[in-house]
Amino acid sequence: MNKKALLTAVLSLAMLPIFFNSSFAQAYNGQTNIGLYVGGNLNMHQISASPIIDTLQSPALFDKNATSAFFNVGLIANFRASSDIIISGRLGYNGFRGNFKSAGDELKTKLDYLEVNPNVQFHNLIANSPIYFLLGAELGIPMNATYDYYNSNGIKTVSSEDVPDKNFRLAAALGAGYVFDLGKNVYLTPEVTFRLPFTKVSARNDWDSYSIPQLRLGLALTFGLGESEKHEVVEVPGVQLEVGFSDVRYYDKQMVANPLKKITVEETQYAELFPLLPYVFFKENTAEVNEATNLSGKRLSGEFSLRELPADAMVINSQVLDIVAARMNANKESRISLNGTLDNQSEKDIKVSQERAEFAKKYLVENYNIAPERIATSAGKIPSKPSTSKVIEGVEENR
Repeated sequence: MNKKALLTAVLSLAMLPIFFNSSFAQAYNGQTNIGLYVGGNLNMHQISASPIIDTLQSPALFDKNATSAFFNVGLIANFRASSDIIISGRLGYNGFRGNFKSAGDELKTKLDYLEVNPNVQFHNLIANSPIYFLLGAELGIPMNATYDYYNSNGIKTVSSEDVPDKNFRLAAALGAGYVFDLGKNVYLTPEVTFRLPFTKVSARNDWDSYSIPQLRLGLALTFGLGESEKHEVVEVPGVQLEVGFSDVRYYDKQMVANPLKKITVEETQYAELFPLLPYVFFKENTAEVNEATNLSGKRLSGEFSLRELPADAMVINSQVLDIVAARMNANKESRISLNGTLDNQSEKDIKVSQERAEFAKKYLVENYNIAPERIATSAGKIPSKPSTSKVIEGVEENR
């Protein structure tokens, strides 16, 4: 098998999950089903030594590989062996057409097989996904195997000659597929497989270099037999309550009451976000944190973990320096700037601003081993976006 054929097969199988989106399908429930399949073949005719053509006096040297496209069609049945394994059997037609050229001469082959294709499908290897993988065998019974020969003048000198000692075809099948549940026990399944042959087209010595790997892209339409797999509901004895009504009804857009026969239970996952105020508040005219604001940044002994923070905005903001440190340790390239400020009312000494910035830096360096060069400090008076000075809370926020 040549490298081009192998690369084509690998890329086709690898790209299959990209072509389909799981939002349009559900994980296959393992229902037994039967139906039809049809597909296209990319036939990679490989020949390394020219066969001897009967009745040809001066045979051309047909030793170059060729590629052709044809089709396959047949019946398919899938049987559930377990919740994850399906035994699939197929019976149908598989066609090959080859066209070899050499110095103006041309050899055309026509090969038709009745194929029997048992395989095993492995479902749920990707959790909650309708993608499956398959491994199986292909047995081809030759129905027709002939060739035509055209000389360099384009004249057919050999017509519908039988390929001598035509062989049964035996190949390994490897592939992947995707199950679309169309509802009412109807399934649509696109599938891609690669067939690696173990046998040659002919058993005769002068033809035994001729083999045909095959890449197939197909589509199956199947219909489920019986009810789809259902989970058994076990009733547990317990206390029963009178609810006061015999049935449940809903109102449509015209406000007409209708009996409610089914309900849909959905599970919703959500994330709750909390705003982080990047401030540490200090007592008046000092670099001592103001614990009364509950935004002190004071760290207790022990390891800090973001996951252990409670869903409380005040508590979260009280540990703003710990959160900053955790993020800086997670991102080793990050750098920050700390700016100390004054309320510009009772506070006028910019030295206090610098001490406040240095307090925060020291906290990060000593408690979390943050490199000092990653932290820049500066001092100023009122913040660049100050709170109002007309209320006491606003004055405190400016510190």
